[in-house]
Amino acid sequence: MLARGGHSQADVAAIVGCSKRDVSECARYPRTCGLGVGELEAMSEADAAALFARPPRKRDESHLQIDARALVERKSKNPRLPIKLMWAERCEAAATAHKLPYSYSQFCEIFSEAAKSAGATAHFAHEAGQKVYVDWALPLLTGKAQSNSPRSPGVNFLVTATSCSSHQSA
Repeated sequence: MLARGGHSQADVAAIVGCSKRDVSECARYPRTCGLGVGELEAMSEADAAALFARPPRKRDESHLQIDARALVERKSKNPRLPIKLMWAERCEAAATAHKLPYSYSQFCEIFSEAAKSAGATAHFAHEAGQKVYVDWALPLLTGKAQSNSPRSPGVNFLVTATSCSSHQSA
């Protein structure tokens, strides 16, 4: 409807808050179903939403099914438990049951959907480049301060790059 009002797909994407690709797919889909503009305008909001609704995923019996809610509960009781360890356990269980394991990325997607629906996610809300979160994993860089004193202290360096920013500091 916005496109008929003279807006480009980029304008529609900006107004709706999605990608231009999504707008293009949504514009093409009714044509593939044989629906014209008049038929779309005559639809109720519920009918239009049903037209674009995703069908439910079919249960894949070849893969070992994951009880994601139980895994989310287990993770909430032990926050330091790595998700990769839970995935490895599921892979071993799949081999024992002669089923296929989910790939790590699929497992993480299923786990994150369950965590989101259980309300077990936390988000850091901050302005890009305002804060730096450091996860130190490298050996310390050291140097010598320029001084004639034999007892000059060593100097430690920490080099950071803030996300969404072109600034570097040392």
